[in-house]
Amino acid sequence: MNPEQSRYIRFCPAASESRGEGSRAHVLVTSPSGQVYRLTPNEFVLARLHDGNRDDQARIRAAAEELGAAVDARTVSRFTDDLIETGLLEAGTEEPLPPPRQLADQPSDRDPRDEGESFPPSSMPGSLANAGRQGPIGGSGNRARGDSSTPGLTLPSAPFRWLGHLLNVTLYYRPLQWMLWVLVAAALFGLWHNRLDAARDAVELVAPYRLIFLGLLSAIIVNLTAQAARAAAIARYTQEPPVIGIDFLLGVLPRLQTATEGPAERADLTGRLRIIASPLNAGLLVFVLAIGGWLMVRQSGTFLPNLLLALGVLSAASFLLRLNPLARRDGYFLLAHRLNVPDLRDQAWISILGLERPWQELAPPPASALRLYVLAIVAYMVAVIALLLIYPASWLGAQYGGTGILVFLALMGMIVWEQTRRMRSDRGRIEPMRVRLQTPTRPQWLLLGLLALAALFPYTYEPSGRVEVLPAERADIRTLVAGDVREVFVGEGDMVEAGQEIVRLGDEQQQSQVEISEARIRRLEAELRLLDSGSTNEEIALAEQRVTTAKERLELAESEADRAQRAFSRNAISPQEHERALSNASVRREELAEAEQQLAVVRREAREDERATLEAEIEGERARLVFLRQELEHTRVRSPMAGRIVSNALIFARGDYLQVGEILATVEDQDQLIAELRMPESTISEVEEGARAHVRSWTAPTTSVPGRVTHIAPNVEDSEHGKVVRVRVELDEASSHLRPGMTGRGKVEGNVYPAIVVFTRAITRLVMVEIWSWLP
Repeated sequence: MNPEQSRYIRFCPAASESRGEGSRAHVLVTSPSGQVYRLTPNEFVLARLHDGNRDDQARIRAAAEELGAAVDARTVSRFTDDLIETGLLEAGTEEPLPPPRQLADQPSDRDPRDEGESFPPSSMPGSLANAGRQGPIGGSGNRARGDSSTPGLTLPSAPFRWLGHLLNVTLYYRPLQWMLWVLVAAALFGLWHNRLDAARDAVELVAPYRLIFLGLLSAIIVNLTAQAARAAAIARYTQEPPVIGIDFLLGVLPRLQTATEGPAERADLTGRLRIIASPLNAGLLVFVLAIGGWLMVRQSGTFLPNLLLALGVLSAASFLLRLNPLARRDGYFLLAHRLNVPDLRDQAWISILGLERPWQELAPPPASALRLYVLAIVAYMVAVIALLLIYPASWLGAQYGGTGILVFLALMGMIVWEQTRRMRSDRGRIEPMRVRLQTPTRPQWLLLGLLALAALFPYTYEPSGRVEVLPAERADIRTLVAGDVREVFVGEGDMVEAGQEIVRLGDEQQQSQVEISEARIRRLEAELRLLDSGSTNEEIALAEQRVTTAKERLELAESEADRAQRAFSRNAISPQEHERALSNASVRREELAEAEQQLAVVRREAREDERATLEAEIEGERARLVFLRQELEHTRVRSPMAGRIVSNALIFARGDYLQVGEILATVEDQDQLIAELRMPESTISEVEEGARAHVRSWTAPTTSVPGRVTHIAPNVEDSEHGKVVRVRVELDEASSHLRPGMTGRGKVEGNVYPAIVVFTRAITRLVMVEIWSWLP
């Protein structure tokens, strides 16, 4: 016997050191093996009660006196076990150390399968059969039970616990649990009721880059909420800070992981069930929030509906995977702990196959528990298949027909086979962890008061919409006559004045028509003069000579026109020379007609009706000459307004043949810019003319350009994201980064409401319109 050995078990640290002050105070204790442990001041007081002079009952009474009613016999007993595991206690002469929790006849490194035996179960946390534990109460199908669930890189747990407590509100209170299931049913119904919109958004998710980005973001959110919920549940039901950190899936993919060893194992049955169920509860809550958010913003025209739909689908898939009773995941652990059957899956497998049980210390599980387990498996498979047939399988069938359904069923079969193959797994081992004493929670009234004040704080509601920047004025420069481009006087980006010549078209035909019209007017005026003065023999002879000369000229012009026609058909002359020859023949033909008309006039006497006819012909030809001169002017294409040329069609326009009405260029007044917002119909009631607005473009997302609403379209229009109303905003300043045609987002200042009204507006619309429409 050691002469220094005490009568009862004794606290024997190699060293201890107090650190911190106030709420951060703690004691670092070093075990004889050199391992350092951190204790709270209350824990250190309780540890020192193991002074070798008190038995178990005396330690319990002393703890109650020194630490208060929060410490009971169960807490002291658990803490004694923790100190034994850490090696900080030594046995006394009358009180030996309690036996380890792992059964002596079931060593963790022994695998009966190596000897051809059937696989005996290890014990379960809190099992009534014995005091053993099987390791982490929650796990993964990819982790053997012998592996630790402690993450490699630990993180501070306080922020995750705060988030987890918010997610676990529906877990802590039973009425809220029932309400959550009602909301889940409503979300599934809403998803089915709006399946066409969901299918449209799902198709948009198939784009590779969008699928990768939104998939990764959704996976991060699902992982964060699940692990934060588990950390908060461990902290609530064990009164110890959970271990949370970064783990690497398959050694490559980082993920958040909360350890479920130690404290979680030693929790009572209710605590263990809540700890296991916390990720499942968080997954349902995220699904409800994601689908509810998608129902509210599915017509917003942003990427948010795609993100919310991806998050809802991924959270639902994660929930179903975690709920699987065949895999070593949360659903399986929940059943095993609730039925109080260690290694439920292995026990069921051995019982169904009728294998021999080599262990005698545990009775076979009751048949009712096995029947319930089989029923849970069947119900799970039916529910999963039903959900998959209702949602993704129906879409696959619509897209790919029978082939899509067959591929889907084949994948489902592979998953079921893989889960069945994994039913036999390695046994667990115990990793020592400590339980902290229960500490009073801080009052939350201050936080609630701040939240209430924030909810009532006046907040300006600002509906938003897609925006396109437009110039204050824009005009298309069109050709009013047909012709080929001969000269271009401006280029893209040049400033022009109203009426400035932009392009000159070929004008030979228009010029010849003007000359012909002018010659006709002169002939008619001469005839009118001859009619008034009468004709002499010399005038008649002169008129006859003019007819003869005109005939000779016409014959020569027609001959040249025929030669030009034949040459043009062989591409021997240019189009301009061809048109010039035809115009010359036309002019000579008009001259002959004029000479013959003059000859006829001089040979007859003047009459009143002939005079009136000549005057009418002169007036008609003068009107025609005005039109022809205007046509000639239109060959000089001019800008209809002052501004900047924004079209690049002019750079290679020379030589092009343009038809009447063809757009040649565009000119814009960019001194004043406007923005056209496409506001969803659900928010247009908050928009008024004269309201202040702000615009941000994708080019400069950090810069807001102010403006004012000047016009609201009187009708609603269809868009790819639902019904919208066009709102025109006149920008206050010409920003250097804004260009007509740029897009972005814009906000319009609406009315002022309490903050809670603003941030629950979408929820209110969902309840008052969407859910109202579901009611029969």
